[in-house]
Amino acid sequence: MALISHACTICGHPDFWRLEHRNQPQCPMASCTCLRCTPGPPAVRSTYDQAGQKVERIIKPGDVLHLGVPTCGCAKCKALYEQLTAA
Repeated sequence: MALISHACTICGHPDFWRLEHRNQPQCPMASCTCLRCTPGPPAVRSTYDQAGQKVERIIKPGDVLHLGVPTCGCAKCKALYEQLTAA
């Protein structure tokens, strides 16, 4: 599956890493020096299966990834999802 997320404009790490750590403002990556993540515009991030093949289905914004980690459900993410999945 693919997902829509915001990459930080400072460090480039995706917002779902921060959401996984209880929405902390600091980037949770151990080596990252970004003290305050600043989300950029939403974009699709591809994901791959165990065989390395791209998975085309896009997770709906606000749905849970794994272990209770939600994807961003903001209006911009929802609008991009609608644009990409409209038949």
